[in-house]
Amino acid sequence: MGFSTREGSFMNREKLKKFLLIGLIMSSIMQVGILWDFSTHGLPSYFFRAFQDRVAPVSASIKKMKAELFSPKRIIVSTGASNWIVSKEGDTQDVYKALWDDAKDYISKIIAGEDIENVTMPDEKWSDIVLLKSIGIELDTPLSQDMIGYFLDSKVKNSSGAVFVKFVIAPWDSVNYNSTTVYLLDSNMHVYKYSLAMSQKNLKREFYDAELEKLNKLQDQEAIRNYMVFSESKIKLSYPIRQDMLVSAYGDKYDKLGQIDVTIPENFHIAPGSKLLDVESKLGGILGRDGDSYDIFTDAMGTVTMKNLNNQYRVYTDGVLEYKKTGNLTGDKGSKEQAFKNAMSFVEKLGLIPDNVQVYLSGIEETRDRFKFKFDYKAANVPIYFDIGLDGKNGDKIQNAIIIESNNDDALSCYWVVRNIELVKDKKKQYNVNFSDTLDKTFVEYPNIKQVKDFSIQDVLVGYRLTGENVGLKIEPMGLVMGGNNSIYSVKLPVKKGD
Repeated sequence: MGFSTREGSFMNREKLKKFLLIGLIMSSIMQVGILWDFSTHGLPSYFFRAFQDRVAPVSASIKKMKAELFSPKRIIVSTGASNWIVSKEGDTQDVYKALWDDAKDYISKIIAGEDIENVTMPDEKWSDIVLLKSIGIELDTPLSQDMIGYFLDSKVKNSSGAVFVKFVIAPWDSVNYNSTTVYLLDSNMHVYKYSLAMSQKNLKREFYDAELEKLNKLQDQEAIRNYMVFSESKIKLSYPIRQDMLVSAYGDKYDKLGQIDVTIPENFHIAPGSKLLDVESKLGGILGRDGDSYDIFTDAMGTVTMKNLNNQYRVYTDGVLEYKKTGNLTGDKGSKEQAFKNAMSFVEKLGLIPDNVQVYLSGIEETRDRFKFKFDYKAANVPIYFDIGLDGKNGDKIQNAIIIESNNDDALSCYWVVRNIELVKDKKKQYNVNFSDTLDKTFVEYPNIKQVKDFSIQDVLVGYRLTGENVGLKIEPMGLVMGGNNSIYSVKLPVKKGD
C-alpha cells in the first residue's frame, strides 16, 4: 500500500515536470516571436498560424463592403419603346431593390449551371436584344464567374467560363409562363441565351407589368427621364460608337445636379518644410501599433517617406498615398478570390474612404504573380473620375481612387488618392445633359479627336473629373465622352439660364 502511494507521487511529479517543460517551450516560442517582431517590425504571416483557426473571421465592415461593391452600374427598365434608369435612391429605390434581388438569383443559377438551357447567339443580335421589353443590368467592370460566385456566395460550375458584362432579363420573351429568358453579353462580345425556370421567390410578370405602369406615370410627372438606345437613332457615323448605349435625347435637356466639395484631409495635408515631429503626429494613424519601427523623412519635393524593413509608405504633397511591401514577398499568386479579400482587408485597415461616397469595383487585371484591383467612387450615383499626376514622376498618372496589387498572401502595393468629398447641399443647378449637345461640344473643344488612332465612343455620360489642381474647389458635373483605350474627354455642361 505504501509502495503504491510512493509510485503515485513519483508519477505526479513526472506529469508536473512534463507540463512545466511544455510551458517553457511555449514561453520560448513566444519570446522568439516577440524578439522577431521587434527586430523585423512584423512577424511572417505563418508564425501563429498553428495557434489560429484555419479560416479567419471576416469583419462586419468587409462583409458590408462586399455587398456594396457588387451592385449594378445601372438597371434599365424597357417597354421596347421607353427606357428608364431606376436608382437605389429616390422614387425608384423600391423597384431597384426588387429587380436587383431577382437578377442576382438568376445570375446565381447561370454560374451554378443548374437546370438551364443556353444557346450561343450571333453577336450582332445584342443591339436588337436591348430593344426588347426587358430589364437590363450593366456592371461597372467585367467580372469572371469565380468573382461573381464570391460576391453571391454561390457555387460556380465553370470558373473559367464567360466573363460577365451585361444581362438582359426578358420574362415576356419566354413562351412558358413559368420560365424566363436571360441574355448575357460577355467580355468578348459574345451573346448567350438562357431559359431559366422561375422559382417561388422570383418576380412574376404581373409585378413587372405593374412596375412598367408606375414608371410610365413617373415619366409623365417628369420625375424620371426617358432614354433612347443609340441604335434606335439610325445615325450613321464615320467612327465606331457603341450601339446599345443609352443617350439623353428625349424631353427636357436639363437635369438638376449638385456640385461636390473636394479637399485633402488635414492629416494628409503636408506642406513643404513641415517638421518631422508634426508629420509623424499627423500620419501615425496609418502605421498602427508598429509606428515606432518606422523611419520618417522628407525630400526636396515635400514627399514624406515612412519605411521599416517590411513596409514603405509615401505621402505626396497632392494627397496621394503610395504603399509598397518591401520585405520578403512570401506566398504565391493564388486565387483571385483570396487576393481580393487581402485587398479589401488593406482598404479596411487604412480606413480612408470618404463617408459620403459609394465605392465600386472598376477594374481587375491579372499578371504573372499578382492581381490588380481598381476601386472608384460615386457621389449621389454620379461617377467620379481621377486624373492625378504624381510629384517627381513625370507623366505618371493615377486614374482611379484606389489601386491595389495583391496575391494569395497579402497586399503588395497601393496607390490611394486621399480626399474628403462632400456633396454641396441646396446648390443644385439645371445642367444640359443632352447627348447630341455634349458630343458636338466635345468635337469643338477637341478638334483632332477623330484623328486619334482607333477612335471610338463607348459612352457619353455625366460625371465629376478630379485633377490635382481642383482640390479645395467646388467641382461641377461635366459631360464625359468615354473613348477607346480608356480615354476620357471632358466638357463643361451648359447651365440653364436663371440658375
